[in-house]
Amino acid sequence: MVKYIESVISRLRSLKTGMENNTSLWNGLPETPAAVQAKIDELISKENK
Repeated sequence: MVKYIESVISRLRSLKTGMENNTSLWNGLPETPAAVQAKIDELISKENK
């Protein structure tokens, strides 16, 4: 399970980086880098438990 969570965190970090580098493509969509970071933080806290 830990490997799966680490994999998801890594994919979310890549997504966040892509969102920050290509803001014009993500404008107007409900997903934001802050929302992705919140999910990353949530997964990290669950992984630490």
